[in-house]
Amino acid sequence: MKRFSTFMAENTFLQLKHYDLAKRSFARVPVFVDKVKDKEYFSTDKGAVMITSPDWKTLDAEMYVNGYSAMMKGKTDKGKAVTVKYPHEFHKTPEFGGKGKGSGTAAEDRELAGLRKEIERAMVKDGISVLPMIVGKRKVMVVGVESTGGTPKSDFHLVDAKGEAVAWISHKDGSTAKDFQQYGGLADKIFKNNKLVTDWMLALKKQFPDGMKSGDTAWRSLNNKKLILQSVWGIDYGKERGKNNVDEFHQGPMKIKKRGRNYYIKSKHQDNNGAVPKGDYKAIFYARYTGDRGANAGGVHVGTARVGVFAIAIKKKNVEEI
Repeated sequence: MKRFSTFMAENTFLQLKHYDLAKRSFARVPVFVDKVKDKEYFSTDKGAVMITSPDWKTLDAEMYVNGYSAMMKGKTDKGKAVTVKYPHEFHKTPEFGGKGKGSGTAAEDRELAGLRKEIERAMVKDGISVLPMIVGKRKVMVVGVESTGGTPKSDFHLVDAKGEAVAWISHKDGSTAKDFQQYGGLADKIFKNNKLVTDWMLALKKQFPDGMKSGDTAWRSLNNKKLILQSVWGIDYGKERGKNNVDEFHQGPMKIKKRGRNYYIKSKHQDNNGAVPKGDYKAIFYARYTGDRGANAGGVHVGTARVGVFAIAIKKKNVEEI
């Protein structure tokens, strides 16, 4: 089996540009610097390379400028000394917003890098190249994790030694149900003829005929198990696991823990495919003001509104159910 660093280096990615690190107020520079600090491998034109010079402190002081470039020294995962041009000979791998695999938010970038590091550390500790993991109550053999491209339910997916996705994870930032917020939207065509969705949207339109205004919110109880499961786990719930029928959801930093011979992902709040959220995480219909064109769901349009299935903790105490 291939080492994870070698596996990553052999995959095809676009050329890295310093702008990829510099956008959003240099949000991804710390990811690059931390990889140098932690002696992790980069995917480059010269293979998997660990950077040894400049050191991480120098890079942390110098990289926060537009147009930064430098010659960097390092060694490959086979021990060969090399010099690599930054950014031209580096690849735009997922942690730097790689094509279709990592263009999410800064929080997602941070959690992706953190989970990747946890997987690599577990491999090093056990001296193995493939990690046996239980994800969504299924056993999968894992060599790494990538960001799931597009806008599916899955934020991250675990990959095997062939680079194929084997398990899918929905992730939310924060540590409480108020941070969790939306499980899923209602715009997909599968909800177009859903009576519950249509009734909710009609009630919303009746209350806000000219669209929602700044500060407006509305909610309604949701007790339909199928609709809840489709919102929480993905619109393909009930079919094979995939990017729209995820194995697990997690909130906050994800850690890898060993139990027996297998590894598990642990986080602040988590659950497995098929679970219905309870307590502060209970699912409800919810709508709030947004400055865009509004929401289309269940065959009904409501102006300047964002609608979806959210955690009940987000609703305001003084707002009555509609």
